[in-house]
Amino acid sequence: MTPAHGHTGLGPAAPPWPEPGLPAVPFLRRDTLLTLAAHAPAQAPLLARGLLEDFARGGHQPRGSTTAAAFASRLTPTGAPIEVAFVWPEGDVRLSIDPCPLGTPEQRLRTCADAVEAALAPEQRAVLQRIAGWQAGAPCRYGAWLGLRVRGGAVRRKLYLEVPADAEWREWEASVVGRPAVLPNRGVRATMVGLDPERGGVEVYYRTGPLYAAELDTLLRRQGLPARGSEVVRDIEALTQRTVRFELPTHDSGFSQAFDAGGRPLAFTWYSIADALLGPDARARERLLSVGRARGWAQGLYAALSEGTCHTLVGAVLGADGSSRVTATLAPAPEEAP
Repeated sequence: MTPAHGHTGLGPAAPPWPEPGLPAVPFLRRDTLLTLAAHAPAQAPLLARGLLEDFARGGHQPRGSTTAAAFASRLTPTGAPIEVAFVWPEGDVRLSIDPCPLGTPEQRLRTCADAVEAALAPEQRAVLQRIAGWQAGAPCRYGAWLGLRVRGGAVRRKLYLEVPADAEWREWEASVVGRPAVLPNRGVRATMVGLDPERGGVEVYYRTGPLYAAELDTLLRRQGLPARGSEVVRDIEALTQRTVRFELPTHDSGFSQAFDAGGRPLAFTWYSIADALLGPDARARERLLSVGRARGWAQGLYAALSEGTCHTLVGAVLGADGSSRVTATLAPAPEEAP
């Protein structure tokens, strides 16, 4: 737990920021926002106002929401309703949020859908309605989340929808991917669907049992992408300082497959729960910074926010354009009681 005075809920003390116009944001400590502003001055005001709008949809006001008692969301292990993601080498910042941490999955689905539904393509709205039907009457953990990022000088939102454990998703998922399922003995299960209005397509997220390195290529080929699993393995080896010949060195992992509006593959992401792959937070931070230094990643903001902070996910992203990226997410810590 980070001290409440003079330190950010996501790391060490923030440098002074000369711009006083940043609004207070529910569940985000002021010094964390100032750190974001110091390292990403063009993005910080936009993200702050986007967060304000979305938390207002959930009925939350700025004051009194950064203490441990207010951290009750299932989005993160700390209970924080905000998660901060970094994508390297560029150092892009993306947020995931739970706009109503004390709400029901049904309330959260309505709130999140209201934020993006008007911007969805008709095919995406059909997916939203399908998954809302799956959730109706089914036991759900959360219902939905929202994603925020800055592109083209504006905040862009993404809708994340929970796939209930007992949903009949396989036939629909096969129609999205366009190929029969693979790896029947690996416990692959769709758990979430992402709808990005800007791209107009669908991203399907999966949890899986232990995978072997060669099986990454099986998943990539099913998506219609080249067999580049060795690049994911290279990233895993660099981060873990272990040689991977057979089974990937984590007990808690998954992947996602993203498609554009025409059904063409956009990206494959393999991810792991951070501590299952890298161990305690201090080691995860040290390994990410070490690999980042060696590869020339832009990590100023991550370095400022990550000390003493909960790492939630680590992943490797392979783009259809041949790009390769690494991603990691952080969960803010609440303020200590005085």
